[in-house]
Amino acid sequence: MPNAVTKTLTILKEQPVGCFFAALLSISLISAVFAGMIFIVAAIIAVPVIKDTISEQTGFHASVESLFLNVYTGECQMNYLSLQNPPAYNMSDIIKDDDIETVTFAVAKSVKLRLSPTQLFLKGRLVVKSIEIDLDTINCVRINNSSYNLPEFIEKISEISEIDRSGGHAALERFSIKIKRGTYCDTSMPSDIMKWDTELNFKFEKSNIGNTSELTAALYDSLNSANAPFIARGLTK
Repeated sequence: MPNAVTKTLTILKEQPVGCFFAALLSISLISAVFAGMIFIVAAIIAVPVIKDTISEQTGFHASVESLFLNVYTGECQMNYLSLQNPPAYNMSDIIKDDDIETVTFAVAKSVKLRLSPTQLFLKGRLVVKSIEIDLDTINCVRINNSSYNLPEFIEKISEISEIDRSGGHAALERFSIKIKRGTYCDTSMPSDIMKWDTELNFKFEKSNIGNTSELTAALYDSLNSANAPFIARGLTK
């Protein structure tokens, strides 16, 4: 043992620069491994955190086929996100039309977000910097004048999410949405139930958004123009 210590001291004395860089390399490798472990653990934790946050806080049960989150940049992608309606909006006992789905609220082929990682993990909040949504279908259900699933979901998700304000004011870098198909069911008059099923192939995109009211107004007009007034009305209830 003394010989090993002596040799080590001799090397440090004779080759201080080489030993310094060797130590630096070792520390860098250990740091990289540690950071990778944190990345993997955090990415695994993120799946239930995001799903449970949406399900518990909105009442719309969320399931997702796959989810990726970069814990450093906040980039998040959910593939085949499915949202189930709360029981009150399940009209399957009343609606016998196979084309009208009331159990499922929406199915998204993909949802891409840029989030604040610290807000997500420390506070369970979705602080959003950009949004890209690709919806296969959205099923809107109105029970009466005050109960409509779309504005209810928007209201609930707004309680646990917010637009990024790191620059001092609310701003979105980008917002885009595609909607392939939409259905509407209105049971407010049981004797005259309204049903609507339409292929929309709707696309909307806007960048550098500093005013969310302007975004809502532009999206409202685009949805009306695309023959989807039932979705447009859901933005303003």
